[in-house]
Amino acid sequence: MPRRIFTALTEEQEALLPMYRDKWRAIQISTEPIDQDKVSEAIKAAYVISDFSGSSGVMVISEVNQKRKLTV
Repeated sequence: MPRRIFTALTEEQEALLPMYRDKWRAIQISTEPIDQDKVSEAIKAAYVISDFSGSSGVMVISEVNQKRKLTV
């Protein structure tokens, strides 16, 4: 698949930036557990699309989630 390089956004895309910024900030600070299978598949797909060789498949679970699981 050829790589496409974008150098500019349309007005519509620029108007959507605050919505996407807020969406990803909420994801960034979320402490909800992830679906590890879904994440692994997404990472594998990203490697295929980007033409990079695959990762070793190591998934790091944050300390926050570990402590949360232990205290529940």
